[in-house]
Formats: sequence, structure tokens, C-alpha cells
Amino acid sequence: MPNWLQPLLQRMAQETAAVGPGQGANHVLLNVYRSGEGIMPHQDGPLYHPGVCILSLAAPAVMRFTRKRSSTDNESSGGRERLVASVALMPRSLLVFCGDAYHSCLHGIDEVDAEMLDETVVNMAALPQPGDTVLQRGGERFSLTVRRVLRTKNVLGLRK
Repeated sequence: MPNWLQPLLQRMAQETAAVGPGQGANHVLLNVYRSGEGIMPHQDGPLYHPGVCILSLAAPAVMRFTRKRSSTDNESSGGRERLVASVALMPRSLLVFCGDAYHSCLHGIDEVDAEMLDETVVNMAALPQPGDTVLQRGGERFSLTVRRVLRTKNVLGLRK
């Protein structure tokens, strides 16, 4: 990890359990989203410690958590996952999720220029205008996704 990132990773490891107790992050992904861009609902998978930290920078967005469908779900949902919660990702905010949100839900960001805010947004009080029903995405959003890969392999033989 680059030296400039070390203080942030150390603080995340001390203040959250997202990368595992007594562990540090060994995987950081920088994402860039323009207004109107998003990421399809997905799950991070079993290669990572079951937790993640997402540091949001620049423009805001809303991450939506939907319950994964199981083989026992009936078809009345029309093939759609059930929305569980939404989180407004404001500039300089940190989202940490693990447990049920990590294992049983998909997470994604809609491809919109303006986010519709409703009762599913769990952090409405943290918004600049808590009563607003629309959040303009604005310019580019940057995020650092911080995780721990559980097992790594030295395929190039670069480490000693």
C-alpha cells in the first residue's frame, strides 16, 4: 500500500471491524463515477473478509441494499430484489457494512443524475437539508473501497 494511504487504513482498522479483528486492509479500489453513472447491484463475494469500508469523495450518490433472492422466494416479485435500505453517500463520508448487509444483500448505485430520497434512506438526518426528497448527483464521485482479501498468492514471485 502506498505510504500516503497508511494513516487512513490504520484508522479504519482501529475504528471498524470491517477488515477483521487485528487485521489491516490489503485491497483498495478507487472508483470514479460521473453523474448519471452507477454500479449494478452486486455482492463482493467470499474472497474478501465479510466487511467493507467505502470512503466517498466529491459528489454524492445513494447506495441501495436489496435482499438477494433465494430459491425459495416466490415469483410474485417479478424478478426484482426487495429493497432493504438506502444510504446517502455524502462527500467525506464513510460507509462500513458487514454481517447481514454483506452476506444477504446486494448493493449498488442507480444510473441517475438525481437521487430520489424516501423513507428507505437510513441517514436522512445527515443530509445538508434533511427534508429534501431529491439529491442532485452533480459532478464526479470518487470512492475508495477498502477490504481485506482473505488469501493471496505470490504468482510473480516478487515478495520475499
